[in-house]
Amino acid sequence: AHSYKIVVAGEENSIISAPINSRVYTLYTEIYDSSTGHWRMAGNPLPHAKFGSDPGVWCKGLFYCITELPYGVVRFDADNGIWSELDAAMPCSVSTPVLAESNGRLIMVGRVVNNLNKDIEKIQIWELQSVGGDI
Repeated sequence: AHSYKIVVAGEENSIISAPINSRVYTLYTEIYDSSTGHWRMAGNPLPHAKFGSDPGVWCKGLFYCITELPYGVVRFDADNGIWSELDAAMPCSVSTPVLAESNGRLIMVGRVVNNLNKDIEKIQIWELQSVGGDI
């Protein structure tokens, strides 16, 4: 029988007592494994990673997503329950980047704006390649 995993990453916020009520956000990751029928807590997302609207993508058994400005790429290894940040230099002129998977390759599609002439825009595709075994 085939088994599957469900990964849920989210945040819980709470108000702390302070001179000014301020919110504290705690990030959590939980994994459901159909082969065991149980949920388990996994490694917490990176504390400085700000997740946006990018839905993320699975590639070679790992989950990748783009973080908010400054853009970056993080990866989640569901087998080991570990989040890590990739050393992926983002082009400075890219906006609205999205990750995709194509035949086992991790690619990023983004809009590129010409800083000298804002009327010139194009869509560009990058393949994120392994450097030191990252991807």
